[in-house]
Parts: sequence; C-alpha cells; structure tokens
Amino acid sequence: MARIFRLSTALWGGAVIFVLVALFGFNDIFRDANAGDELQLAATEGKSSGPSQGLRRIALKPTLENSVAAAGQQGQSTKVKSQEVKSSAEHLARELEQASGRALQALLRQFWQVCRFKDNCREQLARLQQVLDPGYYSLLENFAAREQQREQLLGDELIAHDSDLEEKIARVKAVNEQVWGDDAGLLYRDEYALYDFSLQGKELAQLTGVDEFIDGYRQLTQGWQGKLASLDLQTPEARYEQALSLLPASFSESQRARARAELAHLYLSQEQAAAIDQREQQVAEQANTVASYQQGLAALNRELAQQRATSLAHLSVSEWQNYQSQQIYQYRLDFFGN
Repeated sequence: MARIFRLSTALWGGAVIFVLVALFGFNDIFRDANAGDELQLAATEGKSSGPSQGLRRIALKPTLENSVAAAGQQGQSTKVKSQEVKSSAEHLARELEQASGRALQALLRQFWQVCRFKDNCREQLARLQQVLDPGYYSLLENFAAREQQREQLLGDELIAHDSDLEEKIARVKAVNEQVWGDDAGLLYRDEYALYDFSLQGKELAQLTGVDEFIDGYRQLTQGWQGKLASLDLQTPEARYEQALSLLPASFSESQRARARAELAHLYLSQEQAAAIDQREQQVAEQANTVASYQQGLAALNRELAQQRATSLAHLSVSEWQNYQSQQIYQYRLDFFGN
C-alpha cells in the first residue's frame, strides 16, 4: 500500500512539473511574439563568461520590412528616372517640330553627335518614335546618312562644273532635292533665302555709280526687312559687310574708298567704323608681309638653284639638302627677326 502511495505521489509530482514547464514555456513564446516587432540584441552589463555569452535573439520581421521599403524606394527612383527620360524626349520632339532651316539642322546634328558619344542612338530613336511626328522622325532617323550623301554629291557636282552664280545655286538645289525630297525646303530655308538675296544683289554689280549702288542696296535690304535675321543681316555691321561684298568689280579705287566711307556713315557708329578701319589696316599689313616673304623666298630659291648648277654642283645630295635647308632657315630668321 505504501509502495502504491509513493508511486502515485511521484507520478503526481512529475505531472505538476510538466505543467509548470509547459506553462513557463508558452509564456516565453507569447512574450517573444509581443516583443518581435523590433530587432533585439541581448545586452549584458559588464563582461560575462560562459558558453551563453554573445547569444542574440533576432526578429526576422524588421528585415523583411526593410527589404520591402528599399524595393519601394528603388521602384520610385526608377519611375522618376523614366518620367525624366520621357519628358526629355517630348521636349526634343517639340523643338524639332517647331524648328526649320539652320536651327533644325543644328538640332538634328546635335542629336546624332550626343547619342553616338553615349552609344545609345537606338534607345533614343525608340523613345522619340513614340512622341515625334512621323515625318520629323524619318528626317531625324536618316539625317546623318543623308547629310553625308549630300556632301559627297555636292562636292562632286560643284567641282565638276565651273559655272556662274545662278547655275551653281540651281545645282545645289537639285542635289538637295535629290537627297531630301520635299524636306529640302524645310532644312535649307535660310540658305534658299540667301540665294535669292544674292541673286538680287548681283544686279547691283552692273551699276557704275557710287550713289546709284548705295540707293540700290538700301532698297534691297528694305525689301528683305522681315527676313534679314534668316540672312544673318539683322545687325548694321552685317549689312555693311554684305554691301562691301557686292561692290561692282568695275569700281575704281577712289570709287571703292568713297563707297566704303558712305556705307560706314550709313550703318556704323564712329567707334565701329574706327575698329573696322584698324582691322582692315592690319589685314592689309599682313597681306603685304606675306607677299614680301614669298617674294624673298622665291628669290632665294632661284639663287640656290643657280648655285646648285654651278659653284655647288660638287655637293652630294645629302650635303646639298642640308645646305639648302640651312639657307632657308636663316632667311626665315632674318625676315621675321627684323
């Protein structure tokens, strides 16, 4: 009987212990779940020893939240960058569709220069194709290749023919239309205006009097008043320079001097006129210097040729070349040193 009692007591005590352990264990689980929203590190005051030192309890939930937040920020950054790229493409598309003449050529040329430098021409064209008018997109897509083709054809055409101004202009327009078709007028609007202006200005070359020439030039510029900007003649200085280029070849030196003076009075301030006179004087002095140098060098070469045929005929080829080089070098030193 006593043995049975002891066995029952032992079993009852074991059951109590099991229940206590289970209760404390579940209590720890619930306590850990309530504290698991933030990363907790087991901290101890001072130094501790034993195998349990350095153990940490790490909650996984904050790590997942940080990853989601980082992915959200990266997605937002990608979205902003995509919007910026799209906005840039739309801006360029508006500029292209509103431009013509030299401005349009500059935009097209700049696009190809930049995209080739960045090596992303295909990507840029793909973006612009979505926002650009089809006609302008075709112009942009083929601009680089057709511009090269035009330069080749234009060079061959003008070199092969020595013609007057009217025929040269006609040949240039024919090449433009061959390469660009209907887009030629849009691309070369400024050039075509300048051609027409030049053809009208050529009539002034037939005049014989200074007053007649100046009156004719004033009428010409007044007739083109609204298009002077496209001709780069919007400033008085530019109109003055253009007038000088149209002076009739039949004018004498005195007529040219009088025409320059009257045109300067008509278009330039005193300071501008003085600056132009100084510049023209410098150009004339440089031209005289170059002419004098060439004349002296030609005389030296004739003298050297005479020496080679007579007194220095005995020199070897290398000795003669050294001597000739030394003489020319000394001539340059003496000429520019004075």
